[in-house]
Amino acid sequence: MAQLRDGIRPWMRPWDSGVEGEYAGAGLPLRDTGQPYSGINVLVLWAAAATAGYMKPTWMTFNQAKRHGGRVKKGEKGQSVVYADQYTRKTLDPETGEENVRRQGFHKTFTVFNVEQIDGLDQRWHRTYAEFRPVNRDRRSRDLDGFFHDLGIDIRHGGDEAYYVLADDYIQMPPY
Repeated sequence: MAQLRDGIRPWMRPWDSGVEGEYAGAGLPLRDTGQPYSGINVLVLWAAAATAGYMKPTWMTFNQAKRHGGRVKKGEKGQSVVYADQYTRKTLDPETGEENVRRQGFHKTFTVFNVEQIDGLDQRWHRTYAEFRPVNRDRRSRDLDGFFHDLGIDIRHGGDEAYYVLADDYIQMPPY
């Protein structure tokens, strides 16, 4: 909010790095494995990065940083992310002998640090969003297209801006 009050637009347009012909990547926060975070964790890490001014997309736990040869800088505060899943619990009813199957949900909270908060990491960890390139830039992912189609969301492509049109209930995106 402070940046907005100062006339600075803190958000990124991940389809436009500002350099002619350069793709900025998906703009998603990444795990140390290169996999993007999902769900609420994306919003939490975007907000944390915007507040702190981090330009690097990668986040890792204290132990992951250590495993990669780094160490969290003294005094740095991490950001909480959540992992949620479920498992199936099977029990045997002592009276009937029937197997009961019950799904049980759980969640774990982890503290992660942006690579800009970590000393000792080699250069591969210090790429900015603009340095990530898509694999097979000329091919769309059928799985992703199918996923969004199955959600029933009206996504339209064209122009150079991304926005949601509440009155007509559709999302406008720049071309792929």
